[in-house]
Amino acid sequence: MRKYGPVGTDFEDYVVDELKDPETAATYLMVAIEDNDLEYFKLALSRVAKAHGITTLSEVTKIPRPTLYKMLGPDGNPSLAAMQSILSACGLTFGVMAVGRPKVSRGMLSEVEKEFNDLSMRTQRLASKLKSPTREYSAPRKKK
Repeated sequence: MRKYGPVGTDFEDYVVDELKDPETAATYLMVAIEDNDLEYFKLALSRVAKAHGITTLSEVTKIPRPTLYKMLGPDGNPSLAAMQSILSACGLTFGVMAVGRPKVSRGMLSEVEKEFNDLSMRTQRLASKLKSPTREYSAPRKKK
């Protein structure tokens, strides 16, 4: 077996040991996301989880150990909430950043906004028609 890292460790053990560091783990996961390969991302997340200990993650996330193993396995399909819970327990989080101009043009957004405003105005008019006019109430007078 080919050895990597410090003498006596194999590559998998070396990677898992390095992933205990949050900065290294964050970079590793970002590369996995940039590759746009869900299977690779699940493998990367699984390695980060193993680096922090599945038992410990189970206790912190309140996700049972067998469920963690299953969702991080090759056939697993972890939810966004579960992945965020795992990342949080490892001192990480998801993030979104702008990478350039939006692919949706402003003109397209303007049309959607216009339709929304038209619908909003019609809803307000209908609501005002349904309201009864405000009148003061006076009790009927008794006849003498």
